Amino acid sequence: MGHSKHGFLYHYFNMANSNPQYLNFEMTNADKKYTNANDYNVFVRSPENDMNYVLDEYTLDGTFVRHIFINNFHCTGKTWNLMYANNQELIFHVEDDDLNNYLYTVPLVMAEGSSFPQMEKAKKICKCNVELENAGQGDVYADSDYIVYQDDVYQIHVYDRKKKKFVKIKGIPESNTYLNGLVGKYFILSNKPFKEKGKEKYAFSYYKIGSDQIHIMDPACYTSAAPICDEKRKQVIYALRTGIWIYDLKQDKKKRLVKWNKKDYVSEMCIRKDRLFVFTGEKDEVYSYSLTGKEKQLHYEKDFTETLKKFEQENELELVIDSIDVVNNKIYICSWRDDEYLMYFCYDPATKQLKKVRKNDPEMFCFLLCRVGLW
Repeated sequence: MGHSKHGFLYHYFNMANSNPQYLNFEMTNADKKYTNANDYNVFVRSPENDMNYVLDEYTLDGTFVRHIFINNFHCTGKTWNLMYANNQELIFHVEDDDLNNYLYTVPLVMAEGSSFPQMEKAKKICKCNVELENAGQGDVYADSDYIVYQDDVYQIHVYDRKKKKFVKIKGIPESNTYLNGLVGKYFILSNKPFKEKGKEKYAFSYYKIGSDQIHIMDPACYTSAAPICDEKRKQVIYALRTGIWIYDLKQDKKKRLVKWNKKDYVSEMCIRKDRLFVFTGEKDEVYSYSLTGKEKQLHYEKDFTETLKKFEQENELELVIDSIDVVNNKIYICSWRDDEYLMYFCYDPATKQLKKVRKNDPEMFCFLLCRVGLW
């Protein structure tokens, strides 16, 4: 089992046509947790045919609600992506036939317990200078005052909706900038230099929504694992060779959480309840650590590690983990098989059971929710 450097891969899957079973639980705080969901529904781009896409709407337990045809953006082009959803609106990126890029807003109204997009009231917000990335979890944010997003050349942009202009952000490193998630009103950023040598350096920073300044948190942030946003404790967790560190956004300072003395690198991390789960990249081991301050060292997750390795041995393959997410206290793993195609797994630490998730399984909806796939 290895770990991918590809980042998020968008895998197409038509949820409505697969007739999935429904989840036996309902999401909570979905409006705050997920960029393609609000407190009532989940919105997913789905293929209508070989040329066109529609927007599919689901309840939070995975029940299909309706197909929404996207044909009211007042442009002749067919290229569009859902960027963000909240309780008031949907934000879309639209590219017309002349390759002009725009952001649009579509208001939502409640109808029979679900959010109904009023496509006939779609309104242009602004023109974007360059094409936008397909939105992943944590890549974009929108409220009535600001829109924050990452473009296709890895630069961030902040649009002031009241003043109707882009904010000139100070302190942006001359590097590729990646949005890693949101903690309260703080966007967490990592920076990779254009060149391996020179003045540009890796950096780890934050941007507070509403400000015009990026602040460096740690100039030594180069790590193979994406930082983890800990909303409960208003902190960011990241791994370096010297240990696993936290940056306290309330106190504006960093400290080492626990030493890392393994002869391996941290490839992925996630938080389940109050435990941090740590996945290594070479030895393919899983560790965990309590975030309540009750432990002094990492705990080896023997059952979790051996379950993953057993699956590899029995199926004569190597898994290459691409992303890790936690939904309803279960750990969802998106992995390459022999670096060729994606496989999906769900691990329940309470029962210590690993399930391979197939197209019609209800757990597939959780991957959709985490935007590991576009449909």
